[in-house]
Amino acid sequence: MAGVPIQTKFADIGKEARDLLSKNYQLGSVKLEGSTKSKSGFAFTTDVNATDSGKVAGSLEIKLPAKYNATMTEKWNTDNVIKTNVAIADQPLPGVKAECEVSFTPTTGKKEGKLKTTYKCPGGWIHSTHDVELDPARPVVHLSAVTGYKGWLLGGSLSYDVSNQSKEADGLAIAYQGEDFAVHATAGDWDRFDAGAHHKVSDSLQWAAALGWKGTGSPSFSTGINYAVDADSTVKAKVDNSLVLGLSYITNVSDGVKATMSASVNATDLNAGGHKIGLGLNLSA
Repeated sequence: MAGVPIQTKFADIGKEARDLLSKNYQLGSVKLEGSTKSKSGFAFTTDVNATDSGKVAGSLEIKLPAKYNATMTEKWNTDNVIKTNVAIADQPLPGVKAECEVSFTPTTGKKEGKLKTTYKCPGGWIHSTHDVELDPARPVVHLSAVTGYKGWLLGGSLSYDVSNQSKEADGLAIAYQGEDFAVHATAGDWDRFDAGAHHKVSDSLQWAAALGWKGTGSPSFSTGINYAVDADSTVKAKVDNSLVLGLSYITNVSDGVKATMSASVNATDLNAGGHKIGLGLNLSA
């Protein structure tokens, strides 16, 4: 909207619809998340995820107290990957955020790095991202930008392999964000097309739909709702064009304890296998 800073980056166009149709569906796994913060400002986050395939994965993240608009985050997971992220915001210019992310795998010696910058124009007419994969053998640059006027958004993205001097990927998106609804359409490499809509029907009810098509494949479609039963409980439901039904129930058990129970059912053949259930538990203090 004119005069209002654009907060949406290219990767987040259509996020409202995608989140409604995908978040809180903890299918085929049991997940435990925990977060706490010390008096000195250190934030700790840990999670353990056990899937129906028998794999158990986990991670521990430590975020140091923010000083001078800078943050530092350390993360280690059970794949033995250690990641360090250092970010600084509004320095040296207002609206600029710079991040440096480095990962290291001690067992193999593999190292990876990425330099990321984001710019939000103070005047509100552009939101751009500029990322570089720090691989001397194959540096790849990822660029994106979004501009808009009176609720309309137009964005584009480009990934370029510097060593081979070739385009890796590109994207184009158009969207409209109203007070209670949003619609979007995106194209990737002119081979993948997606569209979606999100509507806040009331304070307690939200609706979303998504349509996708890739190459010569058949189109996919899904639609769902998010209904707040009360201040502590929410019910989600969705269905796709394959008649797979998804259900999710999220409730605040007590202060700092949130439980998520979800299920997926193949409605075309209720007697067949393939149905999934899942449980998530989030603890915070």
